[in-house]
Amino acid sequence: MKIAAFTQGRAVPSARYRVRQNIPYLARRGIEVTEFFPKCVLPPSFQSWPGILRKPLGLALLPGTFAERLSHALSSYMFQIAWLQREMIPGFLSMEKFVRIPFALDVDDAIWLTNKGLAKDNCFLVKEASIIIAGNNYLADWFSKYNPRVSVVPTGVDTTKFVPLRKTTPQLRPRRFTVGWIGTSGNLVYLYEIQKALGNFLKRYTDTRLLVVSNTMPSFDSLPSEKVHFVQWSEDMEVEAIQSMDVGIMPLADDEWTRGKCSFKMLQYMACGIPVVASPVGMNRDVLSMKEVGLGPKSQDDWTDALDFLFKNRELAQKLGQNGRALVIERFDSRVISKKLAQLFASLIE
Repeated sequence: MKIAAFTQGRAVPSARYRVRQNIPYLARRGIEVTEFFPKCVLPPSFQSWPGILRKPLGLALLPGTFAERLSHALSSYMFQIAWLQREMIPGFLSMEKFVRIPFALDVDDAIWLTNKGLAKDNCFLVKEASIIIAGNNYLADWFSKYNPRVSVVPTGVDTTKFVPLRKTTPQLRPRRFTVGWIGTSGNLVYLYEIQKALGNFLKRYTDTRLLVVSNTMPSFDSLPSEKVHFVQWSEDMEVEAIQSMDVGIMPLADDEWTRGKCSFKMLQYMACGIPVVASPVGMNRDVLSMKEVGLGPKSQDDWTDALDFLFKNRELAQKLGQNGRALVIERFDSRVISKKLAQLFASLIE
């Protein structure tokens, strides 16, 4: 079986984890995937640029991107299936009508909020998709209003890469208890919303710190700078950064956009054997209910108490981390996810 996969960019996280990391595992099942993505894209730091630059530069690249995507769409006829990771151009409906059928639409965010055309009854991309692969139940429920051919496939984690840290030599001096967060700059807003709770915890214990791993340095209003450690994200160091955490956090607001999130950073922490503290919103709540892997605070006081509890109960925290890794291996490992994808793709050409 040969599949053409259309993703939104080399550096786009959803392309890397929803499609690219599954390609080797699909190949073992006799499915050859060729990925197409536009070369005319701005760097990941684009979202942090001043607004006066973002709009004109984005518009300037559109003609080249449209031309590339038309070429990609026509290339799909050399394959048996097209696999679209979201729209071909973020926020637009463009060359999707030129893509061969059958095609699968893969979605891991509430993209109807950023592309209003998806919510129209006659939207070709949604209505004509041979199958919609939704990252969680919330997304599946929304898309099923327009297309009954929906299947839930979570975002997988490669548990051969994301592994617990094995300490082979004792440390000469105890390191600081590290509360960690990893994510893109667009999600820093959720971290800012709990900085009061973080500040209360960090001030309570001298041997603590907050680790932020992102493409942009955070800007906190009230956290002591000496307690915040920033690491520039790169694909080569993300596992090492997570392994250095004692607790992984995933704060979220509760709204239509966040309910569409697929808990991926939470799953990354868990794969590395790190206990989690995550807002019980959308899929986060579902994962927290599957096994004892961490805590789900709602208020600022809850956040402080949750971090305080794990700081004081290290053995229990370690057990929660072990539970988390076991759950990821059982239900969210890339090999498990790739098997589901292979079955779905096979059903499209039977």
